[in-house]
Amino acid sequence: MTQNHCIACLAAVLLPLPLANACSSGFYDFGEDYRVAFLNPYLAGDGYSAFFYSSEYLNHYGNDTNGSDRRRNCEEWAARVGNGTTHTDVAEFLYGTSLDNVLNAIAEGTESKRFGGNLFLQTLLKTENKAVLDYLVFAKKYEHLSSEELADPWRNSWDQPEQDVEIEKQQLKTEGESAMNNTNDPWLQRRYAYQLMLMNRYANDRAGFDALYDTYFKNDRSTVLSDWALHHKAAMVSDPAYSAYLYGMSFDRCPEKNVSAYQNFAKKHFDTAFAFAQNDHERAALLALLEIKNPGHSLDNIQKITELDPANRFLPLLFVREVNKLEDWLLTNELTNGGPAVYPGVSEEMYWEWESGQWDDFRRINRQKDLLYLSEVRGYFQQTIGKKGLDADLLNLLTAHLLSMEHDPSAANHLNAISENCRQSIKEQRATEELLLLLNQADISKPDVQAKMADLLVSLQAIYKNQPKGGRDFEALNLLLKEAFMKKGNLLYAYCFNNHALHMPSKDNSLSSEYYALLNFLDWKATEKDIDDVIALLDKPDKTAFEEYLTSAYFPSRNALLDLRGTISFRKNDLPEALSAFSKVEKDFWKTKYEFANCLVSDPFVVWQDSTHRGHFPDTKTAFVQRLLNLETEAKSNPDKAAENYLQIGTAWLNCMQQGKSWMMFCYGWSIGDGPDMVDYNTYLPHSTVMNEVYFEGKRALEYLTKAKAAAPDNGELAARADFLIARLHSQHYDLTPAEQAEIDSLSWPDRPKFYQRKELSYFEDWAAQYKQTETWDEITGMCPVIKDYFGK
Repeated sequence: MTQNHCIACLAAVLLPLPLANACSSGFYDFGEDYRVAFLNPYLAGDGYSAFFYSSEYLNHYGNDTNGSDRRRNCEEWAARVGNGTTHTDVAEFLYGTSLDNVLNAIAEGTESKRFGGNLFLQTLLKTENKAVLDYLVFAKKYEHLSSEELADPWRNSWDQPEQDVEIEKQQLKTEGESAMNNTNDPWLQRRYAYQLMLMNRYANDRAGFDALYDTYFKNDRSTVLSDWALHHKAAMVSDPAYSAYLYGMSFDRCPEKNVSAYQNFAKKHFDTAFAFAQNDHERAALLALLEIKNPGHSLDNIQKITELDPANRFLPLLFVREVNKLEDWLLTNELTNGGPAVYPGVSEEMYWEWESGQWDDFRRINRQKDLLYLSEVRGYFQQTIGKKGLDADLLNLLTAHLLSMEHDPSAANHLNAISENCRQSIKEQRATEELLLLLNQADISKPDVQAKMADLLVSLQAIYKNQPKGGRDFEALNLLLKEAFMKKGNLLYAYCFNNHALHMPSKDNSLSSEYYALLNFLDWKATEKDIDDVIALLDKPDKTAFEEYLTSAYFPSRNALLDLRGTISFRKNDLPEALSAFSKVEKDFWKTKYEFANCLVSDPFVVWQDSTHRGHFPDTKTAFVQRLLNLETEAKSNPDKAAENYLQIGTAWLNCMQQGKSWMMFCYGWSIGDGPDMVDYNTYLPHSTVMNEVYFEGKRALEYLTKAKAAAPDNGELAARADFLIARLHSQHYDLTPAEQAEIDSLSWPDRPKFYQRKELSYFEDWAAQYKQTETWDEITGMCPVIKDYFGK
């Protein structure tokens, strides 16, 4: 195990500064932030959007936005009052008014400024409809009293105690009972009965509720009120299985109460609830709700639903959900490196407790299972195409989509089978499918294929822009294209596509500053030529349509690209190439952009003294690299200068290590937890063994310090300085022997720092013995007396 402990006073020699915004503690993305979905779930219909596949409990908590229940209600009102009234007229007045609005409109009559032109109101104001109007006022009064508002909004809350509201409700209930009993109109009787039934429910009067329900709604399906009453009945029964059955029926019959039915439907009582179903349609409806709540495999019950009730309205939703599940299981991890957003059977506790190897094994095994399941689902869709009552266009589309996930070119046959007069949502989805076909079948390096891709991408960008999660999904599509071009070895185009997906969490888009996010992808992948290619593409005057799309993403500035180019060369110790790039950067860039001015703060050539407040970093990176070049050139040409120059160069590389004060010459971010074992988790860190040795272990610094020592055989002070830094390097990076590891494991936590101190000081033993008589010894021990105390006896 590599150790990185240090004695406090020694650490001060190369004390690093933290980078603001360079790391995040405890941050992680939510599943819906990164879940991959290339199939638009709205193919199933807007009304089902709350129940689209999601990593959340529900996709959202709004009921059917189409207002189908309310429309049925308004149609019943329109039929009752007649006079050519439409459901639109009713909806405008019935659902767009408060109690005060209604009372004011009645007082104003047909001259009402707000509703005077409404045919429903004009018809209600006729003498023959007075009883209907009275009921409407009654319903609005109950609606008002049931809301959080006061019975009289002009009173102060302390003047309107809660019991007064309850008294008003009781008075209203008495009024309603009288009206229901004194009318011979069945329509009004049922309307009053429904309102009174609600009053009984919320007063917890089960007997009163049941009497009204059994009399007016139990055996009736002629009115929307009966379906709404069934939903309330589900809350009033004591048998949890029967309650689950009723909620299942409500889910089937009342789209605008679907969310409540979904929330209250208890899956654990399904088997018993299923026994209450009276026909195949009800059995199919219960199975549909069960599977809409199921994050795992649903194919078996989808097949049963299709056999029981081929026209079941939930089948398109279930079909689309199953494809979205497979996309999550098979594509989310592949493109984002974050694992599926939802994986049945894996609890959050398991996920966090597993070692990375366990998770990798689990994913590898389950990926094979998921691929087999995909072929089963796809096979079923293929077999079901043409079955009466099902949407053949949708099934052809879903089959094509799954075949594309299997990289099967026969996907094109199913796309071609979709009719010309298919729904608009299917036409829009076809554009995505055509792009997927190009990726699977065509050579994406050919200009004509890229031209087709450009046309599709521009179209899709407009389409996805209008979808609720379209931004995320379009960025995921760009990640797919990034991976395709990476496999072709085209890093330039892969980088451009990655920049079209910067808000989508992925292995190349981790949380970082806005500045670094644009460089992240290139940082540890790119060569100098790759940076040149990026700049050339951005500067190209006559771009193709494909290149126009690529360069429409966000990009770093030319200065930032040149700084990265120079940094790539600097890491390799190719100083002439680094100098060439840095010299093209505007001189004030490092003083005004990113965190350079805050992190390159002290003289990197200070040898071993306490550099916390010693000197300043050169004005530019260019000046720093130029000095390194000058020192090495002079060391090679003048032996008398070799020892001192190599000592300064070694010190500079020491300061450019992770623990140094000039680490930002090498990396764009720094965290206290950085280390060679963290390179898979921190995007800023070196992604190669060679660079790890330079940045974490000081290999390059050690090479130059060794040269300095070799060039100063007769200079005790220079040798002492070089040897001290060599000892310090070794004291910061060492592996424990098995015996030492056993010893440290046996110690209590308070005793472990003493062990590490002894271990680190042991690397200075030879140095102390050899250089006690030097001025270097006096100066170091004066700054760090622990060494003198330990070795001075």
